[in-house]
Amino acid sequence: MRAAVRNTRVFRFVRRHARWLTWQSSASLASTLSSWLVAVSVDGWLGSAAVAALGGTVAENGSYYLVLLLGVLRGSGYKLGLLQAAKALVSSYAPLEILDAFVRPTLFYLSLTLFPGIDLAVVLAGYLADVVFYGVSLCLSRRLVV
Repeated sequence: MRAAVRNTRVFRFVRRHARWLTWQSSASLASTLSSWLVAVSVDGWLGSAAVAALGGTVAENGSYYLVLLLGVLRGSGYKLGLLQAAKALVSSYAPLEILDAFVRPTLFYLSLTLFPGIDLAVVLAGYLADVVFYGVSLCLSRRLVV
């Protein structure tokens, strides 16, 4: 039974990309939590969906890349300097971030204005933006980045 499980496509994919999946899931969790926290706080303080959308976007991107940067540094055994690790991330993600800079705040704003609960709106906007981000990423390069 164990041999049958080890030979499945899903198991081979997870085993081959375990480090990437760990980094991405950690980064996604951190970005979702930080975007929710900032968007809820800003909306509560200012009552502005537009400012909450921008704040949530900045918090989400900042925490996402902070986790990835720490992962690149740790993956290199701390042999890369901070600047070299940042350059590696920029070269991998810069083209997609240009698209994401327009898509993510728009989805945040639309979800904050269309959905009554800010909790659902922030999480839904983040996941929809991630679907666009990773969908374009996988279409453009048939390999996983980082």
